[in-house]
Amino acid sequence: MTAIRVCATHEDDPALAADALANALGPDDASLVVFFSSFRYPFQALAALVAERFPGAVTVGCTTAGEIGPDGCTVGGISAVSLSAPCVARATVVDLEQFHFEDGESIVQDLSKQLGRDISPGEHVFITLTDGLSGMEEILIASLGTYAPGVRLVGGSAADDWQFKETWVAADGVAKTGAAVVLLLQPGVPFHTFHLHHFEPTQTRVVVTGADAQKRLVHEL
Repeated sequence: MTAIRVCATHEDDPALAADALANALGPDDASLVVFFSSFRYPFQALAALVAERFPGAVTVGCTTAGEIGPDGCTVGGISAVSLSAPCVARATVVDLEQFHFEDGESIVQDLSKQLGRDISPGEHVFITLTDGLSGMEEILIASLGTYAPGVRLVGGSAADDWQFKETWVAADGVAKTGAAVVLLLQPGVPFHTFHLHHFEPTQTRVVVTGADAQKRLVHEL
């Protein structure tokens, strides 16, 4: 049975924060570590430190606008989750400034090659962490859905504590901005995807009357 562990830390020093994650998650049997970091940390250094602490695991992460973890919703810290065998994971970093829709085919082929087998809708799931300022989320997701039909996909957008200046993602110690991480996960156990949100419907209807569709900006409601 896959062991799932979650933890959080507010250690100011990146090395101490990485140590706290390793102590809580246990690096010896982790197959995958996903971490979500406040923008206040030097993310490139943090990503490298986390990868060092978990040498046998795939490590992926991104900057955030608040974190969700064992302490609920927090700001200014790091939250992380680890999965152990039989979970298998492979990841790649995608340069979104150079990305075109048809590039999804090579991403799927690369991850399949890393995994050593074909990708199956019943056994695999994609997890994406995407630069939230890129405006490329929909194109990336649609591309993956086209070239790996039926494979479920979950994910989200990296943030920068509401500064809207620069967001970061990382895979296996390599951190980049203007990029996305595509993670291929083979849980090794039965799984399903689900969606939760905090919105409640009202009787008020809102219509977008002014927008820049290319930049995904709403100017008027």
